[in-house]
Amino acid sequence: MTVRRRILVFQLVTLGCFAVVVGAMLITLRLTGDFVRRVDGVHSRFEAISDLDSLGNNYAEQLAEVLLLGPEQMPDFELAQREIEAGFRRLTEVTRKEFATLGGLGEVQQELPEAELSARLHEFYRAIDRAAARVFKAQAEGQQDRAVDIFRRS
Repeated sequence: MTVRRRILVFQLVTLGCFAVVVGAMLITLRLTGDFVRRVDGVHSRFEAISDLDSLGNNYAEQLAEVLLLGPEQMPDFELAQREIEAGFRRLTEVTRKEFATLGGLGEVQQELPEAELSARLHEFYRAIDRAAARVFKAQAEGQQDRAVDIFRRS
């Protein structure tokens, strides 16, 4: 084998090794990017859940104030209602975005219970809100005993 052939073979082997390293690097960067998007989606959902927790506490506080202090506290309660509804919409949005980062049907199926839990929490809030509306209506009609009964049964 001549020196030129040895140099050519060496260059081809070096080029091949370089191509393998570049390919491995590109695959690693893609996987890392997917992982970062997934972590960002999970973080956004946890942030939305945390925000929803504080909005739920505020809603409960405003509900108690209306029940204890009277209808003059209703504007604050209505604001708390709008804020918690917006919180549920944000949770739904970030959950959908997180699902978009999932790789396959198996991963989506693993995350479905989380989406179902969010839907159940929203329905639970709506049931509380409907009960509060019935309590407020009974109070407005001067039926305090009925309002207390609705409150206790709900």
